[in-house]
Amino acid sequence: MTFAFQQQQRLVPLRDDLDLMPGAATVDGAPSWTVHDAAANRHVRLGWLEVEVLARWALGDPALIAQAISAGTTLSPSTDDVIEIARFIERAGFTRALGPAGTQRMLAMSHAGRHGWGTWLLHNYLFLRLPLLQPDAALTRAMPHLDFLFRPLFWILVAWCGFLGAAQVLRHWTEFTHGASFLFSVEGAIAAFVALSLSKCVHELGHALVAKRHGVAVPTMGVAVMVLWPVLYTDTNGAWRLTSRRARLQIGAAGMAAELALACFATLAWSVAPDGETRSALFLLASATWLTTLAVNLNPLMRFDGYFLLSDLLDVANLQQRAFALGRWRLRALLFGTRERVPETMPAERRRILIAYAWATWIYRVVLFTGIAVLVYQHAFKLLGIFLFAVEIGWFIALPVWREAQHWHRRRGELVRGGNARRSLFVVFLLLALVLLPWRGEVDGGAWLRAETQTQLYAPRGSRIAELHVRPGQRVAAGEVLVVLESPDLSWQRTRLESEARALSDEVVGGTASAALMQKNDVTWNQLRSALAALEGTREQAGKLTLTAPHDAIVAEMADDLAVGDWVAADERLLLLRSAGAGRIEAFVDEGDLARLSIGAAAQFHPDTGGAPVPAHVIAIDAGTVRALPHAELAADEGGPIAAKRNDDGQLLPERALTRVVLATDDGIAPTHVARGVARIDAERSAKLFAWARRAYAVLVRESGF
Repeated sequence: MTFAFQQQQRLVPLRDDLDLMPGAATVDGAPSWTVHDAAANRHVRLGWLEVEVLARWALGDPALIAQAISAGTTLSPSTDDVIEIARFIERAGFTRALGPAGTQRMLAMSHAGRHGWGTWLLHNYLFLRLPLLQPDAALTRAMPHLDFLFRPLFWILVAWCGFLGAAQVLRHWTEFTHGASFLFSVEGAIAAFVALSLSKCVHELGHALVAKRHGVAVPTMGVAVMVLWPVLYTDTNGAWRLTSRRARLQIGAAGMAAELALACFATLAWSVAPDGETRSALFLLASATWLTTLAVNLNPLMRFDGYFLLSDLLDVANLQQRAFALGRWRLRALLFGTRERVPETMPAERRRILIAYAWATWIYRVVLFTGIAVLVYQHAFKLLGIFLFAVEIGWFIALPVWREAQHWHRRRGELVRGGNARRSLFVVFLLLALVLLPWRGEVDGGAWLRAETQTQLYAPRGSRIAELHVRPGQRVAAGEVLVVLESPDLSWQRTRLESEARALSDEVVGGTASAALMQKNDVTWNQLRSALAALEGTREQAGKLTLTAPHDAIVAEMADDLAVGDWVAADERLLLLRSAGAGRIEAFVDEGDLARLSIGAAAQFHPDTGGAPVPAHVIAIDAGTVRALPHAELAADEGGPIAAKRNDDGQLLPERALTRVVLATDDGIAPTHVARGVARIDAERSAKLFAWARRAYAVLVRESGF
């Protein structure tokens, strides 16, 4: 864009509706002024030199203005300094639009600030303001009746209520925390929404009242939609008209102070309220208010109250914009040793603070926007979730990085000359080598080591141990007798049935002498058959009291203090046998790594308990993914290596797509106990970048439903 002072001899006159007001002195004692642009509802802070240029703007020539300032003040600006300030003033829209050239210039500035609907949506779906009220007149009428809120006695009362409430909460801490269970219901969700809404209304009313007390107009209050979630806001931009930095700090902190006062009253009220919905609502009001005030509003890395408080404390208007400029300048100097001009002159200590703030904000934004992207992905339907995830990462993280990289590319000729640049390029090439070269030839996965076959032996009924032929760790052969049990009750039943069967048999043999006895003989035959069947059943049960090895195995576990003569209950576990052959390992690897695995590939199992790794090889690879973890011990919440969450049925669902790979140990020795660990399987070498791409593609296909 070509500015007016470059096209004609005289500068374009300033607008008549601008209001220039004295501002607060800066932290270094320099004077400042504030320009109020009522048409745009904004305030712009100017320094000494900028105001001197405005005062002599009617001279129309940057050179004459520079000479006049040098002659009339202790400042000594150059013509270029005045031209730079003139550019800023025209970009700010402080000049009139005179003639066709002026109209074209204003139209060009207007079009430059406009965006297409797509760009507007990308900018605003995270944050969109909807003004609802114009409360200034109502606040003016209410102020005389609310004067007590600004008295020291009121805040002493607030502190005393907070102290008493906190003491009661500490005494009944368990009871207080149990109030959170109320949230997991429809009534609790509604109460939480009402409590948060009330606390935010009080918060915004606090800003408005303190601003009005200091004479600042409050033109609008409304709703700001942030990540599709509505929050309230209050327009207190007029605070920049105040010359007192303390007053601006009071306006910035008023919302949090109002919320904390509400939290103090709610905490004390909770301690005396009876059990029920009212007490649950007070718990929500107290806890939610404390958390949102301390965790959200005080955060200076986002543009909430904490940001504006920090801006006022440092006396740096447009804190993020100026800090980011310094952060980029310092980053370029560190990476490439550039000699760029410092974006603005300030004390070294404050410059370091702003640079640290910029870098901290960048890191926070990466974490925040990645979290928002995941949140959108989780709560939107699949295809929309993937699209919005890409928008979050691309627009708010990748695009700023790309723009900075473009700046480096434009200045590549001067960037590669210093030692800093060579070191940075070496680090870049090293990182590229780490992600592009196929360094890694292994696939890792959470794993579970066990015997190929394992059998648990239980007591078939309440009985006594008559014989015990094994001990823990002993090898046994298939069919070998391990434990002999005896049951006096079963023995008595068998003896009784044997006696009954003999008597019935004798009766049947002797019952053929007469017709009457032969008729009775049919009944006796039926009784004899029943007795013999019952006797056979007792013999089968007696046979089960002798426990034998079903296969060649090792006695891995034995019930505690098992000895001859001990009584055992029905279904009580007595022995655990594990096959004497090779062990089996179930490993769960990422679905994207399957293409690199093959049957017979060598592997090692590294147990969590330490010790030497166990050599193994792959014997089977499942075709599909695992729907639920078969071993709870592998889940992260049990100390395992696999991130999983429980569904409503109690099943552990892996958070990533995993496939089961079965391995056999090479030593042929069965493990004496199960073990948790990590399996490392030899695979085709693959670069990290390609592995990430395959994994992203797999997620895209799986979650989009293609």
